[in-house]
Formats: sequence, C-alpha cells, structure tokens
Amino acid sequence: MRKLKPGQHIRRMLLCKVARGNVYRTADNMDDLQGAAPEGYDSVYGDAQKGGALNFDELVVYKEEAVLPFAIVEYRSTKRSR
Repeated sequence: MRKLKPGQHIRRMLLCKVARGNVYRTADNMDDLQGAAPEGYDSVYGDAQKGGALNFDELVVYKEEAVLPFAIVEYRSTKRSR
C-alpha cells in the first residue's frame, strides 16, 4: 500500500446493493477459496471476532450480477505533515 503524501486528497467510494443469496458465515480466514463460495452457498460472510483471525467483517460475493452499483461518494481529506 502506498503512503499518502501530506496535502489534499480526493477519495471515492462506490456504494452497491448486493444480492447475498445463501450466505456461508465464518469467523475463520478462508484464503483457500478460489473464486467460488463453498458448495451450496452464494457468498461468504467473514465475522471478525475479538482475538480472531479476521480484522474486519466482510462479505464476498462471487457473481458479478449480484452487485448493483448505485452511487459514488466523493470526499476530500487533508494529511498534515508531522
């Protein structure tokens, strides 16, 4: 990851509606999945637990048609030099 230089920065975030389908829930890191949810599931929800393997909650869907972008949020931030 690149470090930001001091100064003004513009960021954009894409907001999407997601059809989750049948969700496989886990608190484990499932880095062995290669492009598909476990059999019988459409997506994987990683539930971060205190002291667990995941740092943040996340939802992974595997079909492009399950995601519908509907807005772009643009915001500015300023990084100050130390």
